[in-house]
Amino acid sequence: MNTGELIREQRRYKGLTQKQLAEAIGASEPSIRLYELGKRTPNEDILAKIAKALEISPAALRAYDVENVREALEMLFRLEEEYGLKPFADGDVRGLALDPKAPKAPKLSMAIDAWLEMRDKAGDGEGSDVEYSLLKASFKG
Repeated sequence: MNTGELIREQRRYKGLTQKQLAEAIGASEPSIRLYELGKRTPNEDILAKIAKALEISPAALRAYDVENVREALEMLFRLEEEYGLKPFADGDVRGLALDPKAPKAPKLSMAIDAWLEMRDKAGDGEGSDVEYSLLKASFKG
């Protein structure tokens, strides 16, 4: 999702109209519409105001483009360095495991536990896609 789509998704979840969001941040309704359509990109100040009005982290509204395998690996290498996320292989299965000795591993472990719980609920029909999206947004930034 791009930034505009993320803004629209979070705005709708909060039950706000484009006009209400615009009023909350001191902008015009057409500005919000253009952001959501991807025809304009909000600057950092506006993005922070939108996030505050939606009660989420500004990072939850930023698109993270990983366009190829090289970029994905670069991101995984950073996660390995910062959080102890390491690759493993078990027969044909490839995955990632968390090294509990890494300094930032405990926080990531808690986030992964919440992620797993929400995915399980969504899979069982107990949770919704919107709740799952909000969970993801709450851990960004």
